[in-house]
Amino acid sequence: MIFSVFILLMSGLIVFYLKKYRGTGDRAHLKSVSTLVFVIAFPIAMKGATMAVLYPGRAILVYAPLFLGFLIGGGLLFYASRGWGKASALVQAFVYLFAVSFLASCMNYFHVPVEYSHSIALINREVPASAEISELGADKRAAVALELRDALENTDKYVRIGALLKLKELGAAAAPALDKIITLLYAGDQTSQRRIIEVLKAIGPQAAEPLKRVLSGGGKNAVMGAADVIAGLGPAAETAVPELIALLADKDVEIRVKAIRTLGTIGASRKQEILPALAPFAASKDPSESYALSEALKALGAESSQWQGYVAAYRAN
Repeated sequence: MIFSVFILLMSGLIVFYLKKYRGTGDRAHLKSVSTLVFVIAFPIAMKGATMAVLYPGRAILVYAPLFLGFLIGGGLLFYASRGWGKASALVQAFVYLFAVSFLASCMNYFHVPVEYSHSIALINREVPASAEISELGADKRAAVALELRDALENTDKYVRIGALLKLKELGAAAAPALDKIITLLYAGDQTSQRRIIEVLKAIGPQAAEPLKRVLSGGGKNAVMGAADVIAGLGPAAETAVPELIALLADKDVEIRVKAIRTLGTIGASRKQEILPALAPFAASKDPSESYALSEALKALGAESSQWQGYVAAYRAN
């Protein structure tokens, strides 16, 4: 809204100075017009740069207004100048071109805040009630969770990211959207995985049961993500111990290491079940497995003699 008002105001000033030039023939008014053209083209190009960060195929949104501003503003400034002033006009136009191009290229360094603000703006438009989550009662929060669940199916990934951000804000009240969140985790979308994990942690122990199914049947990214969430839930997710033990036999070392670490995090009350399953790793030559095992044993509070007994029993078999 503010942006549109600004563009309309600048456009009105351009019309005003063009009329003055037609009435007086004074080229100083054309210089004012050229300045206003530069002023209008700059925020349009920067807004385009913001969109190009989010949608790389839309680079034309940067360069179209940038070059039009350069050609029109620079041309008017050149025409309105006299003598050596024309050389100065060309210098000013090229400085504008290179300066704005540089600033537009710098937008790539602000991808995270740009993505966040854009995603929030989109989801607030898609689900207006999500803009006031902190003020909603329990019943309305459940309704918003269902609307956000539907938004997770949107074709625009930034709407989906916005929905995940809002679901995280809902915390445990986001449980009605659990099925769809788990589906996204299964899909293994690395772009959204970090946010999916954050949402599931915010939902809390209610997420443990569906996550167990992911451990048993998901792809690598999904399994790794599910293990991260379960580790974040701590002892409240101890029912996932059997599924994590099953992962100790996985052929992927990263999954095995993740399972070892997660068992150490959540299984203190079930170490009698976990320690025998970890015993085979006592002879592991993989440094990542050995380190994960030592950390898990510390977290489980396993006594040396107790652990050695399990190791000896494993070797005897």
